[in-house]
Amino acid sequence: MSKKRRLVRAIKKFFRKFIRKSSSTVKKQSLWLLRNFIVTKKRRNSVNSGFVLPTVAMVSLVVVLLTIAIMFRSFERSKNASNVRVNQAVLNAAAPALDRAKAKINQLIEDPLLPRSTFSDLSLTQVFDSSIDKYTFGDETQLKLVHEFNGNSGIQDEENLTSAWKYPVDTDNDG
Repeated sequence: MSKKRRLVRAIKKFFRKFIRKSSSTVKKQSLWLLRNFIVTKKRRNSVNSGFVLPTVAMVSLVVVLLTIAIMFRSFERSKNASNVRVNQAVLNAAAPALDRAKAKINQLIEDPLLPRSTFSDLSLTQVFDSSIDKYTFGDETQLKLVHEFNGNSGIQDEENLTSAWKYPVDTDNDG
């Protein structure tokens, strides 16, 4: 054999031994890494430790917050429903007075004594006070309200309010 051939065989032999040794070393090191970091039960427990308590705490917090929000909303809705019922009762109680006032205002606006142009408050008051009996309906009783101005106990004509009436109201719906 020639020198070149022996040299090539020696180099091949050296590389085979080197590759075998290095691959076994790599295999050994990778197994060691796998055992110590991935496969070992001790490590697996340490990865999962601390998972249950934060999860339970977050779920409990979400449930408590949702419960509080639902309770708050139900209280607000019940308060709103109560206010609607009260408003409806007040409107029902005030409806007869509002209807009478609307009828009196319509009758006053159609009065021929008022000017046909835009009328002032003074002309409205004069027409209303001059024919107050025309605006008193059949079942109404006219009232005279007196108010003390400036703390004086003496009654003056400007302090009398004649545009107030009382009338019977059926509060218990028995006719």
